[in-house]
Amino acid sequence: MAEKVLIKILSEARAGEEKENMEIDYTGLLNRRNGVIYIRYDEVADTGTGLTSNMIKIYPDDIKVEINKKGAITSHMSFVSGEKTHTFYETPFGAMNLAIYARQVDIEETQDTIHVFMDYSIDANYETVSDNSIDITVRKKAYIIFEKYK
Repeated sequence: MAEKVLIKILSEARAGEEKENMEIDYTGLLNRRNGVIYIRYDEVADTGTGLTSNMIKIYPDDIKVEINKKGAITSHMSFVSGEKTHTFYETPFGAMNLAIYARQVDIEETQDTIHVFMDYSIDANYETVSDNSIDITVRKKAYIIFEKYK
């Protein structure tokens, strides 16, 4: 059965001297099947280009994370520490083939929280275009408190 959760995503993208940080909170659903943690949430693009449904799959035993996006943005990104994976990233403004090199993938889980950290680079046309990190915190019990004071 799906459980309502709060999701906080902190991201940082570095390209040369430029750095962009984002912090976004979502509500979503958490489910487990066959040792895999599934987190589903929707996001609306700042550009007003529509809704994107997101599915984060966490494989704690394999220390692997997949992020699937469908809608205004479509992609399937896979993060495995020390490995380079490829994805086709499609937006309303165009599509591109990207390579993702995951330098670090950490997964921690407590009774009430799941924490995922990924440090990686993105390559386009065989050149690194950015160095990135994503810090995802999923809180199970916090959703109840959030709804109470909403």
